[in-house]
Amino acid sequence: MSGRIEPIIVKRIATDTKTDTKNVKNEKDQEFIYDGHHDLKSFLALKEVNKNSSLYRGTLYEYQTMTCLEKTLGIITRRVGKANDGGIDFRGKWILPNKKLYVVGQCKALATKCPPNIIRELEGVLCQETEGTLCILSSMNGFTKSTIKRYFASPFPIMLISVTDHGKKCSCILWNKTAEKYLNGFQITLKYDLLNSKPLILYNDKPYLDENDENDVCWKSNDTND
Repeated sequence: MSGRIEPIIVKRIATDTKTDTKNVKNEKDQEFIYDGHHDLKSFLALKEVNKNSSLYRGTLYEYQTMTCLEKTLGIITRRVGKANDGGIDFRGKWILPNKKLYVVGQCKALATKCPPNIIRELEGVLCQETEGTLCILSSMNGFTKSTIKRYFASPFPIMLISVTDHGKKCSCILWNKTAEKYLNGFQITLKYDLLNSKPLILYNDKPYLDENDENDVCWKSNDTND
């Protein structure tokens, strides 16, 4: 009888050891991803991390998106991105000339275009937020036609952006009709140069960005309360 039990005990010990090792690894991943950084610069300064992991690449894209939003639109954000985050990667405020908008965001560093089911997920998130909260969906590789169709028809205010070139360029900015009532006076056109084009944000028919100081918002407020 003891001869039969012994291999079972050994097997259990081996399995538990393997599980413990995996848990330790996961704990290390969680520690690296949540501690020791608060912005793009501090995140890039992390040492001894697996830069090929999906966890690292996803977090990097979140910070790239947040940095681009601040430089391009003046949206101040803070990263959430932890367990039980409710599907939200960052929260923030957009201080406009005539109002203040609260924003929540989700970032997708997918190898393919963002699918339409993500919009449905965001609508579920927005049901839990204060009315008028603007949701920003950032996708590294853009959006499918079905995603854009779904987003345009959404009853919630949603903005789509695509941050490329390692966070240096916002190659796409769109917002749906529901968001227009909160962004009265804003419009998007394209600015062309010899090499490419990029979105240009206008407010009351004038550039919202200072073209002599690239990616700096012309109008800013020191209102950082709340």
